[in-house]
Amino acid sequence: MNRLSSFFEKTDPSRREADDWKPWLSFTTLCRVQGGYYLLRGLGPLVSLASFESVTGPRADFWLVSTLGLLVTLVGTTLLMAAWRQRAATELALLAAGSTVALTAIDVLHILGQTIAPVYVLDAAVELVLLAGWVRLLAPEKDAGASLGIRVPNSLQELPR
Repeated sequence: MNRLSSFFEKTDPSRREADDWKPWLSFTTLCRVQGGYYLLRGLGPLVSLASFESVTGPRADFWLVSTLGLLVTLVGTTLLMAAWRQRAATELALLAAGSTVALTAIDVLHILGQTIAPVYVLDAAVELVLLAGWVRLLAPEKDAGASLGIRVPNSLQELPR
């Protein structure tokens, strides 16, 4: 297995067997967590705009709030379906990681510009944790001779599902 696992140490850490590792981070787990969060986040303004505004502040462009809510809900539903079907795909990893980058950037830029409520710092923090999970899952192994950085493998077969 890969380094994205925790283990019960039986031997010297430099001599770990593949069976010693127990997965703690997987494609399916990240899809479940991010999908669930996005589903709740996306449906919030669609279910009750008044409740949404009580937390985030008043909105003038309801169509924009609805559009973003529907898109985030769609991404969340897609990730939950991938987790349910246990299908790891490069496209889904790109959708998940890319969504975290985009939504974090929007949160941070508009918080700094004081155009959205500071409560969005919480959303940015959640997005950064999700992004860290995807980076950790997709980063190459140090001991495999790969260069540092993120790679999206040709096949996600080696990733724990």
